[in-house]
This record gives sequence, C-alpha cells and structure tokens, in this order.
Amino acid sequence: MNRWTLGSGILTGLEVCPLGKEALSITPGLGVDQQGRFLAVPQSQVVPLSALPGLETLTGDTAFLWLIYEETCFDPVPVSGQNRKQDGAIREETTFLLTDTHVSLWDPAEQHLIAHHLLAEHPTLQVYQMLPWILPRQGTVELRLRLRSFEPETVLLQLHYGPQLIGYVDSRTGKPLEIDQTLRIPPGETVLCFSLSPLPDSQQAGAFSLPPEQLRLTWKQHSLQPSAPLTLQFHCSDSPRRELKTRLEHCALYDQPGDGPIGVPLAGLRLERTSLSVELCSSFPLRANRACSGWIETRLEDCMAYFGPPQPVQPQPAPEPEEPQWCSGVIDLPLHPGNRDVIFYTDETPHGLGLGQVYMDFGLENTIPAVNLREHESDVLLGDPSLFAQASGTYDCPIERGIRLHPQRGTFELAVRPRGELRQEVLHLRWHAWRAGPEPQPPQPAGTLLRLEPDLIRVKPGDQVLFVPVFTDGGSRPCAFYVASQRDGQVDRDGAYTAPQQPGVYQVWAKTCTGMAQQVCAFVLVEDGGQL
Repeated sequence: MNRWTLGSGILTGLEVCPLGKEALSITPGLGVDQQGRFLAVPQSQVVPLSALPGLETLTGDTAFLWLIYEETCFDPVPVSGQNRKQDGAIREETTFLLTDTHVSLWDPAEQHLIAHHLLAEHPTLQVYQMLPWILPRQGTVELRLRLRSFEPETVLLQLHYGPQLIGYVDSRTGKPLEIDQTLRIPPGETVLCFSLSPLPDSQQAGAFSLPPEQLRLTWKQHSLQPSAPLTLQFHCSDSPRRELKTRLEHCALYDQPGDGPIGVPLAGLRLERTSLSVELCSSFPLRANRACSGWIETRLEDCMAYFGPPQPVQPQPAPEPEEPQWCSGVIDLPLHPGNRDVIFYTDETPHGLGLGQVYMDFGLENTIPAVNLREHESDVLLGDPSLFAQASGTYDCPIERGIRLHPQRGTFELAVRPRGELRQEVLHLRWHAWRAGPEPQPPQPAGTLLRLEPDLIRVKPGDQVLFVPVFTDGGSRPCAFYVASQRDGQVDRDGAYTAPQQPGVYQVWAKTCTGMAQQVCAFVLVEDGGQL
C-alpha cells in the first residue's frame, strides 16, 4: 500500500553529485520502490563508479543510477533430519545499481493516467511524448514532450514536430499543431508543453498519429527521427476527471514495469570510456518525472495539471429588440356637408415600422350598436363598402381609397373620395402596416453543381490550372470540361487548363455528364509578367 498511496520514487533527499570522474556522492534520503518498500539511505555515501553493480553490462555511454532493495542470507544452521544446512537469517539492505537508459521509469499507476511513449532515441538524447488517456471536450489539454539530454553541456537543437490529433488544434493559432523551433537544451530533462483546444462536433476525435517525417531533431552533427509511425486512440469526455479517477481506482496493485529493475531511479549518468577505465562525465537528477505523488486524489491532481481551466463562457450580449413586423391604428377623418366627389386627406402619420419598404392597407371601421348590450360591434370594410348591407351606419355609396407611403421617413398618408353624399360626420379609418420577411430559399438538391474551384484566377500565359467542380453534398461526379474556342486555351477531361499566350479574360466551362444537365464556368485572367 505504500507504493499505492505514496507512488514510487524519491520521497526526500537522495541527491546525486559527481566527485571528480571516479565517484558519486549520494545524500541521505528515503524512497519507495514499485512494491511499496521504503528504501532508506541513512547517511551520506561516497560510491566509487567502478564498484557499482551493472557497470560491466552497460551497452553504451549513458546509464541510470538506481537505489534497490537486496536481501543477503547468512548464519546457516543444520536442518533437522536432513544432511544439509539452511540460512537462518536474512539481512535487508539497500544498494545501488547501474542500468542502460532504455528501461522504463514510469510508475504503473501513472501509466493508467498518462500515455507515455518513447518517440525517438539516440545515445545522448531521448524524446518522450506524454498525453492524458482521457481528453476533454471543453477547455484545453497539454501535449508534452520530455527531452532527456545526456550531453555534458547545453546544446542548440532544432525541433520539427507535427502530430495529427483529430478534433484538436493548437490553442494559439487555431490550426493543427506544427512546431518548428530552435531550442537551447541543457543537460538533464527539459519538458515542452503545447496547449491544444477541441474542435466542436468533430468526428473521430481522439485519433492520434505521428508519421516519422513529422518528428525531426537536429543538434551538433546528429539528426534523429522515429523509425516507425505512432498511432494511438484517446477517449474524449465531458468529464475527464471522473473517468481518470475510475481508471486510477481500477489500477491493479501488483502492476510492475516490464523492463526495469524494482527500485528507485535517482540520476542519469554520462560516462566516458578509456582504454583502461570508465570515467564519469556528467550527471543529472531524474526527479522531474519521479517525484512521488500523495494519495489517489493527489495523483489525480498531478494528471489534471495537464488540463487548462475551462474556457470562460462568453457573456452573450442582450438581444437587440426586434423591429416590429406589423402595426395598426385608427385615424378619424372629419367630413363636411357636400362631400360627394371630394377627396379627403389625412396628415402624414408614422406607421411605427421604421424606415424602408413596408406594405399597407386600410378600411372603413363601421360601428354597429348591439341590441341590449353596452358594447358595440365593429366591422372593417375594405374595398367598396356599399356592397355590404348593414344596419345603422351603413356606407351606402362607393368610396375610393388611396395610400401614399414615404419609405425614407417611415410615414404614410391616406386619402378617400366618396362617390355619393355620406351621412357620417367622421370616417374611422382602420389601417394595417406590415413588413415582409425574407422569403425562405428552397434547399438545393444533393448533387447540384455549384461552381468551379477556383472560380476566378489570375495566371501568366502558358500557366496550368486544375479546376475542380464543387457539388452541394461535397461529393464528386463526372463532368465534361470545355472552352469556347481554341484561342481560349486548352482543357483536358480532368479539368487541367493551360492558359493561352494572348493576355485576356477567358472562361472555362464544366457540364455534368449524368442526370439533369448542369453547367458552370470559371474566369481566367491571363496577364503578362509585368501586369501580375
């Protein structure tokens, strides 16, 4: 349980310092190995390089220094009834070990949270990629590169890195991540962090690929690329913390790294071999990636450090009040005796729909007293009111009507002309104004030929251009390409157009070969070198 609650690695102390070229100084400290054992160094120790186990088996000039647990059996005693002896006691102690640098340093629980992959390796440089197994659908996430340099001094390194992670783009540029940088890499471990943001509604999000040509490192006289492509599949979630915690809780306690010793890695060493001995060139701590986490929640917080804060919700501006789409009102128009064939006008009146084109109509409001009720019934008569036989208040002669609109001022005027003598002293004119909305455009059927890409281009005489037909559904269909005459250039059946030598404006046509005939054209501006 020590390994589970504390992680595996250095708890305190255990700093490694070179003493010349032949020995190492290790400070007191405490660590936990992958099986949960506490490994202690109670006092400072000076360890000769030549006395370290594993030195003879190293295959290169770089190594990891480990603190490991050992049991030594002693005090043999006779076994009753048998002609043999058995060790009667075991001495527990800690010791140091050298291994090659290709062994794994990652804690098993950490591997359940973070995808660690060795992208490329050189005798003096290792490149690891780290990304959480669960990616967020909102906010940002960090993709990290860990460069482990065994060079004795700071080197100038040129990095090209262009992974493809479907559904995620560089948070700075909004484009797929592509890094071209020149970096100063000191001895030891350097971590590069790149922030990624998810795209909305992306299909197949989380598919990762890194072709070999998309990772290239150059320093001094060395060049490094992966030997094979890397493909991974990450899971996307609206709640990555909850799913990462579930993965961590289901991590088996007995998981062990497959190729490294059971112990605590302390430092990376650069060695120099001579004909007679092996000397220490430089060293650096491995604490950057081996510092222990605490309880499950703390280990989870270490992983959550890869995630940026959720993107703040942009306050939506208050919706602007919509312009009214219709209005109505009543205008009382006084009459005078002898009103036959006299034109009566209203004052210029605003209709309330603002400037621009509106539509309008009006009628005569006829009020009819209702029997035994205080309320009155009102009818609005449009057209010729004399066609309707009404009770009291009937307009018994034709009345001509007119409307004059002023779009620049948002106003209107009404006019009426009775064709007979009216008994009414006042005409109640009920008007209605409305603004027509945009007419919905019918959707274009799938397979409609929209245009050629490019639809307008400037070229030099003799240049070649490839025209591609664009359809509504994004698909492709056979098309025939042609030009009006030979002087307009040449185009083949694939849409490859060769501009003529004579400057001018030319058209390239495309016509569908199946279904309903459709054709579109693109324009080519041929200009000589001095005009371009």
